Amino acid sequence: MKQRVADILVVLLAVAPFYSVYAAHWMQSEGATGFIQYDMPYYSANGREVFENGNGIAGANPFDPQPEAPVVYAQWFPWVLGTAITQLGIPPEVAFCAIGLVAGLITSWFTLLIVRSLLTNHEHEKLIFLLAMWGGGALAIAQVVINFITHEHPFHLILNFDLGGGWWFFSWGRNLLLPTEALYHAFVAAAWYCVIQRREWTAVALVTALAATHPFSGVQHLLVMGSWNLFQLLIWKDRQALFRGLTLTVVLGMFLTYYFGFLESFPEHRDLRETWTLNWSVPTIVLLLAYGPVATLAAARLLFQPRTRTPEIWFFVVAGLISFLLIKHDLFITPHQPLHFTRGYVWMPLFLLGLPVIQSLTNSMFHIQPMFLRVICIAVAVPLACFDNICFIGHSTQHPEPQLSLPTPVRDIFETLNEHEATGVFLCADEDVSYLSATFTPVRPYFGHKFNTPDFAERKKQVLAWASGEPIEDWLNPIDLILLRPEDPTDLLPANDWNLLKEANGYRLYSQSP
Repeated sequence: MKQRVADILVVLLAVAPFYSVYAAHWMQSEGATGFIQYDMPYYSANGREVFENGNGIAGANPFDPQPEAPVVYAQWFPWVLGTAITQLGIPPEVAFCAIGLVAGLITSWFTLLIVRSLLTNHEHEKLIFLLAMWGGGALAIAQVVINFITHEHPFHLILNFDLGGGWWFFSWGRNLLLPTEALYHAFVAAAWYCVIQRREWTAVALVTALAATHPFSGVQHLLVMGSWNLFQLLIWKDRQALFRGLTLTVVLGMFLTYYFGFLESFPEHRDLRETWTLNWSVPTIVLLLAYGPVATLAAARLLFQPRTRTPEIWFFVVAGLISFLLIKHDLFITPHQPLHFTRGYVWMPLFLLGLPVIQSLTNSMFHIQPMFLRVICIAVAVPLACFDNICFIGHSTQHPEPQLSLPTPVRDIFETLNEHEATGVFLCADEDVSYLSATFTPVRPYFGHKFNTPDFAERKKQVLAWASGEPIEDWLNPIDLILLRPEDPTDLLPANDWNLLKEANGYRLYSQSP
């Protein structure tokens, strides 16, 4: 019983530092929504689209205002969000973040089980587990060194090497910040644990479920698990691996048919896919800094401790290698956002491969004499190992990402739209309000998510011209609802009749007369 309580407490401790970013968001952002990163709201928008404008199973792109937008997108995670929001009445941000919290705890729990299963003894296992959750590379340290050489403040541009301001998550635990990634990592961690426990058909089922809700993580882990079963078949002549591999091949075939066959048959999707074909590649120096420290530990284990090369260890060799090749797929084919394949999926296999070395180093550190040297060594080594995440959390709490916030009057107006079950095309010159309208109401914004809105740049240009008072053009004809901000004059309304539905602190919501 004491062991179980201790496990629960250390699992909670492992996730706590990352969730402090949410606490900072709520304390520092007026009109906080709980969406701390730009992409987060569109999952809820996709989910409610399934029920409000779709067929209950699939939905259209909620940021395509065209009435003929094809109903073709079917993934179970948005469906769950849509069920929670539209059928159970749970606020979008509550549903999204609650799922992320639960998934984060599950990821943390399975990570503890994985670490425990791979260690030969339990000495310092909880500290090693916390290093697995909190550890990183040398991204921040490298910038501190550069700052020292160039006589800058030590923390100047501290996330310079941590791409995307640290939001691409090269290490493991930081992924729990995004509810989507927390969910995907819960499935992956559970699948990895099942491989260790020789429950490989369960692992196949888990990555199949993952593939049914996310293209990047789906193809990544289908390839990882498929390659692992191919390895078992070729090296160990495991006949069951043949059947598992064939099953994964069928799943991968269905996956590719849906994403590259069915969806590609719709011109609206092809236009979006071209928008998503981005060369978000990872520079070699970043790879070295992110993975170099754990790769060194993994190499030391494989080279100098050959007797510890158990079968499951080869799984993590395969998992890390396949994920690394996906990160560098821009060397072989047209790049499709290579950064999406980072997410700790190279870092964690390397960390797990290095566990015996890490445990040996930890044991040595705890046996340093005299005591004061031991304390100094621990006080330096542990923060140094976690320095990437310490810097990210510190920066994110003190200098948060541009927050997606909703002023109270806009929330009131969105509530009016929900009460009226309003549908149609929504126009507001405020980009954030326009984007969030698809998340908090049944409407479709004229321009919303910058990568999911067809012709986003042109639409934004049109809206800004309209808001500045330029002559009204034909593109306004399909608009059904207009939200004017306090600074917007009423004469921005087109000439036809418009009814005032709601006014709150200078915000005015109009609907077009039938």
